[in-house]
Amino acid sequence: MKRSVFAVVGVTLSIFLSIFLGVSVVRAQKQSAVTFYVAVNGNDSWSGRLPSPNRTKTDGPFATLQRALEAVKNLKHKQGGN
Repeated sequence: MKRSVFAVVGVTLSIFLSIFLGVSVVRAQKQSAVTFYVAVNGNDSWSGRLPSPNRTKTDGPFATLQRALEAVKNLKHKQGGN
């Protein structure tokens, strides 16, 4: 019973994080958006640019919000922001 509850919570959390907590950064120079995704089935070594893992499990969402925030900071730094 506990295992199925955790599976439902995990899937629900994954969907919620992928849809509602995707971190968007607007580039000032080109006015194009970059979206980073976070999901419970993610991996912090991936790009964070896909809402779910790809078929070969080599890229997909981040696993933690900390990694998404780091990616946003790195992007801002590359663009000359603070």
